[in-house]
Amino acid sequence: VDVKPIDTLRPGLKRLFEELDRFFADNTYQCDFVTVTDSLTLKVEGLLRYFSEKIGIATFKTRQKGSDKLVMEKLLDDLLADIAHKPPLKPDQKTNFDEEDRILIKYVLAEKAGLNLRNAVAHSLMDIFEYSFEHVVVLFCIILKLSKYKFIETKGDTNDSSSK
Repeated sequence: VDVKPIDTLRPGLKRLFEELDRFFADNTYQCDFVTVTDSLTLKVEGLLRYFSEKIGIATFKTRQKGSDKLVMEKLLDDLLADIAHKPPLKPDQKTNFDEEDRILIKYVLAEKAGLNLRNAVAHSLMDIFEYSFEHVVVLFCIILKLSKYKFIETKGDTNDSSSK
């Protein structure tokens, strides 16, 4: 089965455009951006994990707990650090990921001084009035920014991402 990121993005994007269509047909319509925001926020993180796997960056880490070795998914902050073009802890790794894109994603999804949408959505911390068109627009912009990346096979078994 060939799973593509668009398969999981499609329902949230479809819902976004349905809401906008309803609003443009009746400008008194109150858009419901709860499911759109919740879906697209988590799907952006999923895209980052998918891209990381494609370019050979592990999306999990191991941790020792007593005598057991646990395997767990990396936190979003760790994933964002790893996709930097030249991560400080891995100077030989080059991802070609635009730093501006990475900073925007970090601000929107993970920064406490930013929107921190991923945390707010995952822990159900948003009240109904906090779901806004502005959040949907910035999430949509991130998805558009991520859509510019292509995976180019390089010599050997490794993949590289490039923005073209």
